[in-house]
Amino acid sequence: LTLLDRLGIPAVPALVATSRGRGIADVTPAASVFNHVIVRAQVGKETVWVDPTLTAEGGDPRESDQSVYGIALPVAKGVTGLQEIQAPRRSSVQVVINERYQPSADGREVALKVETVYQGWTANDARRSFASQRIEETARRYADHYRQRFGDVASMGAPTFEDDKESNLLKVVEQYVLRTPFENEGTVKALDVYADLLSKASALPPSISRGGPLFFGRPMRYRQQMQVDLPEKWRPTFHAEGERYSSAAFAYSREVQVDPGRVVLVYDMKVLDEDVPPEKVSQHVDELRKVRDSLSARLPFQPPLDVQREDREASLKA
Repeated sequence: LTLLDRLGIPAVPALVATSRGRGIADVTPAASVFNHVIVRAQVGKETVWVDPTLTAEGGDPRESDQSVYGIALPVAKGVTGLQEIQAPRRSSVQVVINERYQPSADGREVALKVETVYQGWTANDARRSFASQRIEETARRYADHYRQRFGDVASMGAPTFEDDKESNLLKVVEQYVLRTPFENEGTVKALDVYADLLSKASALPPSISRGGPLFFGRPMRYRQQMQVDLPEKWRPTFHAEGERYSSAAFAYSREVQVDPGRVVLVYDMKVLDEDVPPEKVSQHVDELRKVRDSLSARLPFQPPLDVQREDREASLKA
C-alpha cells in the first residue's frame, strides 16, 4: 500500500476469508470472520485486486485473479458492505495435455511423450509447486504416475520446463518408454488410456441433497488429447465417435478420430460457473457421472500377421 501510494495509485487494504470465501456473506458481521488481507487498487478506470503474499506469479498484473476469495471488505471511508471480487475478463485459464504414443512395429514397446501447458493462474500454481520440490522428486512422482497406469515404464530423463512468465505460460515435457503397453486379446492388441486431467474436475460432490448452492470449481478449461501413431499395417478395430454432456456449470465433449496412420482422442471440459443452484444439483451430478464413465477407453488394434505369429510363438514358449 505504501509503494502504490508513492506511485500515485489509489489503493486500500481489503479483508478476506481464505477458507469460507463468499460464504461469509451469510455470517454475522465480525472481525474474526476474516483471516487475510489483500489490496484493492484503482488503475485508471479498472479495479485491480492484488495479493502481495503470493509468489512466482506471471502475466500482466492487471490479470491477477483473486476471485477465489469470493468477496472482500475494503477498509476505506464510506464502505458499508462486502464487495465481490470479479475475475479479470480478458484472462485465459486452462490446462492442456498432449500425449503422443508411438508403438514399435512389433508392439513390444511404446514411446510416450507428454506435453502439459499451464496458462493463467494454473501456471502460477504449477510454478510454485515445482519450485518447492527437487527435480529428482518431481521426476520420480511423474514416472510413478505412469507406472500405475502402464506397469513397466522407463523414464527418458527428468521433465523439462519452458516458462514464459510474461504470457504466464508454463510448459512441462516428459518422455517415457512403456515396456508392457498392450493387453493381448487373441489376435488383438489393446491400449488402455485414461483422461486423468479431467478426473479431479469431474469429481462427484460428497453431498448431493442440498439446501444451498454447490461449489463446483473456478471457471477454466481442461483439455487432454491422446494421439496414437499406428505402425505400418496396423489397423484400429473401432470407429470414430463422439459424445457431449453439460450442466449449469460445465460443458464436456469427447471425440474419437480415426485417421490413416493414427488415432486421436480429445477430451474437453469447460467449467462455466463456480456454483450450481440447489435445484439443478441433481441434473448436474447425473451429467458428471456420464463424464466420469467416459474418461477411460480401451483402444483395440489388429496388428499384421507376422506380429500375431510372433506373439503366438512367444505365448507358447512361455
